[in-house]
Amino acid sequence: MTDTIAFAAPRRVAAAVVALGAAGMLMGCTVSGTAHAPNSDVVAKYVAEQKIITQKKNARTQCSDLRSTLGEGVRDYNKMIDQYNSSGGNFAGLDKQVITKLDANIEALNQAQSVDLPDDLKTQIGVVKDATQTQRDRLAAGNIDSLNDSAHKWNDVRRQLDVICLRY
Repeated sequence: MTDTIAFAAPRRVAAAVVALGAAGMLMGCTVSGTAHAPNSDVVAKYVAEQKIITQKKNARTQCSDLRSTLGEGVRDYNKMIDQYNSSGGNFAGLDKQVITKLDANIEALNQAQSVDLPDDLKTQIGVVKDATQTQRDRLAAGNIDSLNDSAHKWNDVRRQLDVICLRY
C-alpha cells in the first residue's frame, strides 16, 4: 500500500506546481496601450457597406417577386387582347379581370417601393408603376384606341426593370 501512496504523491505535487505556474502566468499578463473607439470614418464605411449588402439582398428578392407578379398581369392582359382580336371587339369580361390583376400589380409595386432598395431600382419600379397605372386607367375607361401606345410604353419600362434587376 505504501507503494501506491508514494507513487501518487509526486503526481499531486507535479499537478500543483503546474497549476501554480499557469496561474502565475495568467495573472502576470498585461496588455499595454489604451482602448479606443473605432474611427468615425471606419464606422461610416462599415455602415455604408452593410446598407449596400442589405439593399442588394432586398433587390434580388423584389426583382424575383415582381418578375413573377408582373408576368401574371402580362399573361392575363395578352389573353384579353387575344380574346378582343378574335371576337371582333368583345372582351368577354376579361377586361374586368385584367383591371383587378393590374390593381394587384400596382399594389405590389407600391410595396416594393417601400423596401430599402438601390436608387436605380426604386426609381424604375416607380416608372413601371406609373405605366401600369396608365394602362389600367385606359382599359377601365374603355379607351381602346390608346391601349397599343401605352402597352408599348408599359413593355419598354418593364424590360428596363428586367435589365436593372440583372445587376443584382
